[in-house]
Amino acid sequence: MPEGVVVTLTRVVASGNLQQAKVYISVVPDKNAPDVLKSLQQNIYSIQQMLNSRLKMRPVPRIRWVSETATAEAQKIEELLDQIKKER
Repeated sequence: MPEGVVVTLTRVVASGNLQQAKVYISVVPDKNAPDVLKSLQQNIYSIQQMLNSRLKMRPVPRIRWVSETATAEAQKIEELLDQIKKER
């Protein structure tokens, strides 16, 4: 994973039968999101094994990583508002 990157788990949406779960992550700076998603996907087996051993539920949902776009959009809006304030 790249240095100087903040990754936040923003939400998890599980399927009705709990077979799969979409795990939404926010990455700052946003340009590093593809690298972070790739790194998480490369380590999915060990992450899934850790969950399998710690969670008492069965089945443990299979994880699918998803980049959170709402957070990135909110960040862009905040940057634009800051820019407007500076111009005044």
